[in-house]
Amino acid sequence: MWVRIEEEIDALVQFRKTAASPALKAITWRGSQRVFDRDPEVFRDRGDIYFEIRDASTKYVIRYDTLDSKWVLQGIDDHWSTGPHDLPQPKGFLPP
Repeated sequence: MWVRIEEEIDALVQFRKTAASPALKAITWRGSQRVFDRDPEVFRDRGDIYFEIRDASTKYVIRYDTLDSKWVLQGIDDHWSTGPHDLPQPKGFLPP
């Protein structure tokens, strides 16, 4: 089940001059570092960049606020490893 978090976080990213968005490598949330070894799904909305990415047990939606240059953990799904893997894409938890 998706849980809305909406907390500012630190992110380790790599900016490449040939890429349209930064490559998200890791985040630090509540004192714990989460490292990602796969590419996220990336989409843009109203100037923000959203990353849907997962590690071994959790799926994350992370927003990069391009106007304020800050990273926000929008929400998580910590049942990724035990639940069905055909969950609907949250698309950054935007309102319908």
